[in-house]
Amino acid sequence: MVALGFCGGLAPALTTLDRFLLAPSEVEEMWGRSGVPGFAFAVLSSSGQPITGFAGNRISGKNSPISADMRWQLGSITKTFTGTLIAHLVDKGAIKWSTTLGDLFPLWRSGMAPGLAYVTVEHLVTHRSGIQRNDVIGWDGSKETNEPSGLSLFDRRMIVSKLAVAKPLEFSSGTKYSYSNQGYNLLGAIVQTVTGVLFEEALTKLICQPLGITPIFGEPARTSPNDQPWPHVRRDGQAVAVDPMPTPRSTGFDTMNPAGGVSISTNEMIKWVQLHTEKTQLDSLLSGDMLRTIHRRLEDRGVPIFSFSQSWPSHGRTYGHNGSNGRNYAAMHCFPEKGAGLMWAFNIGAEQSSLAPFLIENYCINKALSKAWPAISLTPPGPTAEGIIQGENLFIVSKTAGQLSMQNFTNLYGKFQLWWSGAKSKDKLIVRHRLSRAGKYSVKFKTCFNRGYGKVVVSIGSYKRVLDFDSDKLEWRAVDLGVIDLTTQNDWTFE
Repeated sequence: MVALGFCGGLAPALTTLDRFLLAPSEVEEMWGRSGVPGFAFAVLSSSGQPITGFAGNRISGKNSPISADMRWQLGSITKTFTGTLIAHLVDKGAIKWSTTLGDLFPLWRSGMAPGLAYVTVEHLVTHRSGIQRNDVIGWDGSKETNEPSGLSLFDRRMIVSKLAVAKPLEFSSGTKYSYSNQGYNLLGAIVQTVTGVLFEEALTKLICQPLGITPIFGEPARTSPNDQPWPHVRRDGQAVAVDPMPTPRSTGFDTMNPAGGVSISTNEMIKWVQLHTEKTQLDSLLSGDMLRTIHRRLEDRGVPIFSFSQSWPSHGRTYGHNGSNGRNYAAMHCFPEKGAGLMWAFNIGAEQSSLAPFLIENYCINKALSKAWPAISLTPPGPTAEGIIQGENLFIVSKTAGQLSMQNFTNLYGKFQLWWSGAKSKDKLIVRHRLSRAGKYSVKFKTCFNRGYGKVVVSIGSYKRVLDFDSDKLEWRAVDLGVIDLTTQNDWTFE
C-alpha cells in the first residue's frame, strides 16, 4: 500500500472571491475537471451565508443542463434522516433508546436468531447492533416479497425485516461498531410499528415538512425522466446513463429507503445542513437536548447519527456522512463550532480513479470555512517569492486509484498537506506546477514518512528516483532531490 503526504514545497494563485460570490465560469471549470455528468452543491458558510452551485448535464453526452431545482439521490446520507426521525420519536416518548427488538416485535421473537431480541434502538442507530451489514434481499426482491400479489410497500418492508432478524448476529450487540444497511432498514420497520404509517409518510410529515423539505424516494429520474438527473455508471471509460431505480422489476429497492432512498434539491440540502450545524432549531421537531445528543460521540454520552472525523482538529467537532448506490454519490460535512456545513452530489458512482470527490468536496469546504481551508487550484500553481509551492495546492492531473484528501496539522507550514492513501503497486498520481521560465533548479521535497508507507517512484520529466517513505514514527522530512532541469510546466508522477 502507498500513502503519501505532501506538506511543503508545492501555493496557488487562485483568485480570491468576494464574500463567497461564485463566478459561473469557476463552477463550470470545476465541472470540466471533475469528469462527472453533473453535480450540485450547497454550502453554509461560517458567515452564515448559504450558497449553492451546479453544473453539467442530467444525461451524459446530451444537452440537458442541470438546474437549481433538480433533485439528487443522497444514498446513505438518508440514514441521517432516518436517525433524526428516530430521535424525534424518542424525544416525544413514543420509544426509548433502550427499547429492544423483542419489545417492538413480540410476535417475531420465536423466529429471531440468538441475541436479536435484545438489540436496542440505540444499537441500530449507532451501528453497534451486530446485525449483518448488507441488505437481506437484493434490489430485485425475493420470493417472499414478489410472489404474493398486491403486497403494499408497508407489508413488504415488514416481511423483509422479519427475514433480517432471523439471520445470526455477526457479534454480540453493543460490543463494537460495524456499519449496517440492514440495521437502518430495520429502523424503518420500527417507525412503521410505532407510528402505524408507512416509513416514507412518517419521515415526510414529522421531519421534512417542518423544515420545508419535500423528499423524493428513489432516483429522481424515475418519476421525472425529462427534467431530473439520470444515474450513471462508467463503461470503457465513459459515463453511461442507466435506467433509474426502482424499475417495475426491482421490488426490493423501495424496502431499503430507510438506509438510502432519499433525494432532495440543493436548496433543501441547505436546510438539512442548517439543522445539523445547529443553526436551526424547531422544538416541534427536536428539543435542543436531543439535537445535541445526536451530534455527540457515544463516549460523550451521545447517540450519534453521523460519523466523526479526526482529520480537522483545529475546526472543532466535525461530523458527516457520505452515500452511494454505485450510480450516484453524495457527501455531507458539518462544522458546528464554525457554524458551517455543506452537502454535494453528482449523478455517477465514485470510481477509484475519479478526482470528483476530492475536487468538489474541498472546493465546498473552502467556501464554507473561507481562509481556514486551502483553495483548490484550477490552474497549476507557481512558487512564492521564497520559492515554495504548497503540496495542498498542487494541480491534480490524474490518479488511477486510492483516495485524495486534505490533512490538517497545526505544526505544518500552511497547516495542511495533500494526502494520497489506499494506493497499491503500479497505481499512479500525477500533480502539476508551473514556473516563469525553464532552467536548472535545486529541488527539495518536504513530505510525510510513517510506518508501512513503502517505496514510491518519483518522476519529474527525465528525472526519476525511488524514495522509501517508511519510518518507525510519523514525521516530516525534507528530501533533497538535487539539481533538476525543469520546464515552465512540470508534472510530478508518483507510482
